[in-house]
Amino acid sequence: IHIPGSPFKVSVTSTEGKARSVEVSELPDAKVETGMPVELILNASKAGEGKLTAVCKGLHVGNVPVETVRDKRSGTTVVRFVPPLPDDYVLDVLYDGRRIPESPFTVHAFNSGKRLSSTGSTATHCSVLEPKLNPEDPFLPSGQPVRYIIQTPGVPARHVSAIASGPKGSCPVTIQNIGNGAFMVEIVPSHSGNYRLVCKVFDTPVPKSPFTFMVGRPHYDATKVIVSGRGFTNEDVSFPLGTAAVLDVDGRSAGTGRLLVDASGPISDNKELQVHDIGDGTYTVKLQPVRPGNFQLDISWVDRPVAGTPFFIRFYRRSVSDPRKICAEGPGLRGAPVSVAGEFTIFGAEGDPENLEVTCQGVKARAQGSTDSTRAKEGVFHGHYIAPVAGAYLLCIKWGGEHISGSPFKITVGQAGISGQIKVLDVPQEGTVNKLVEFLLDARSAGHGQLTMKVQGPGNPQTNVDNSHPGSVIASFLPNETGKYTVSLKWLGKHVEGSPFKVKVGAPPRPDMVVCYGTGLEGGVVGNRGVFTVDTKRAGGGVLAVRVHGPRGAFKIHMDKSPHDDRLILVSYNPPEPGRYTMDVKWSDVAVPGSPFSVYVQPKGISV
Repeated sequence: IHIPGSPFKVSVTSTEGKARSVEVSELPDAKVETGMPVELILNASKAGEGKLTAVCKGLHVGNVPVETVRDKRSGTTVVRFVPPLPDDYVLDVLYDGRRIPESPFTVHAFNSGKRLSSTGSTATHCSVLEPKLNPEDPFLPSGQPVRYIIQTPGVPARHVSAIASGPKGSCPVTIQNIGNGAFMVEIVPSHSGNYRLVCKVFDTPVPKSPFTFMVGRPHYDATKVIVSGRGFTNEDVSFPLGTAAVLDVDGRSAGTGRLLVDASGPISDNKELQVHDIGDGTYTVKLQPVRPGNFQLDISWVDRPVAGTPFFIRFYRRSVSDPRKICAEGPGLRGAPVSVAGEFTIFGAEGDPENLEVTCQGVKARAQGSTDSTRAKEGVFHGHYIAPVAGAYLLCIKWGGEHISGSPFKITVGQAGISGQIKVLDVPQEGTVNKLVEFLLDARSAGHGQLTMKVQGPGNPQTNVDNSHPGSVIASFLPNETGKYTVSLKWLGKHVEGSPFKVKVGAPPRPDMVVCYGTGLEGGVVGNRGVFTVDTKRAGGGVLAVRVHGPRGAFKIHMDKSPHDDRLILVSYNPPEPGRYTMDVKWSDVAVPGSPFSVYVQPKGISV
């Protein structure tokens, strides 16, 4: 007797038939560049109900994440993966546990020829944390471990390698997987001397490899360093702009050490001073500035000055006797107070000083006997005038009887101003190395006068006072070292209100030293908060900016400092819908390594 509902009708289908019904609309490329997405487009609308799964493995890399995205309207499904490193990859796609037609698919990923870089995508992201060295004493102690941290997410430990050599030959190296895609490379030096460490990922050197460091304070004698070169003595020498002052340094007899060169003067770019290490204990030092002025080179071996240092060099604008190529600069070319020297400098006047003629004629009086010009260096003259009464004057500067460029100069001589009437509008309290620090002053009510600036602090910062703007003065200096500076601003010899000022100068921002890591950069699921960390400990001073863009544009994020280290910033976001998200991370308006990061957020309940 049948129970209720019996007999039951059952439909039996073949899972193998389902898999064969899946159509491959677009095959992946057989060869792709690492870091570029590989996509396979399928249509399973004729296969009936079933589950699509995909697995990707590299011959050396191992398992690689795969994502599948289905378009309900068209019925197509995109299977996508990104090869992180050069390798042969196999993509196996199954429908209800059975391979679809033509599966598995093979893809060969190749390297474009570039070294592993800390500015690549998250798949190829590789960065190195080096041990901190004291610039004043850059020697590591013998017998203590020296550690480098390599951040290379997604790379198996067997493909991270390192070799080291020291004064006694090769040295043992240990590599420890410390989790989260990080490996600690450790070497314990046993002898004093120079060491060299080469770190590789998949036989490709990591950024900045090979690394070199010195162990133990070496024995050296700076007096045995030999400095030679055309015109280099401890007396003043001159070079025309456009040429280079070059010297050769031979430290082969001085013992283990390194050459340190410090230049002071109107240098605006680090490229103007170049020190080339030939590699055999000898060096070439080249100074080629783009601005004229006086320069000083301080040369030392490790921490001791070499014989003859400091070296004094002057660069002047190239100009022979053509008056049209001679120029003058200085605040005195615009005016000066009564009975106060109006100063200026003449450049390019090479030849007999008798060719120079300077006069200052006013409407009410002539500054007789108060115009002076003294030769400072070859081709450079310092001049000044002192006017007895207020009024308009013409300052004529001639070479060989002809006016130089810009002459005659129209100047205004007025009554001496009052320092208390000058106002400081912009007072910077902080600055950055090799970036101008500027003070803006309002001199409209101060009368005629001249502003002087004196800066005390580390190094020898270049100063400049710009009086070219009517009613305002811009005083600036260019710090070349970090530290605290004292800035004195005086109007006619008296401090302006608030002077002296204190300015703290920090290191310039280093966006390339910012490290980003965390699961929030790897993917997520709608409704689950994505979190990642931005490490700025070695990035110098700067401002962090993070923007996240989703399928519907930008939305809010949260940034908090770590309670353990305020240079670690915790970034979190809550993706409202599935899709592709882009994280732009910048340090002082410059993208950090790996930025922008691309993350795919899955819908709830979908597993890959």
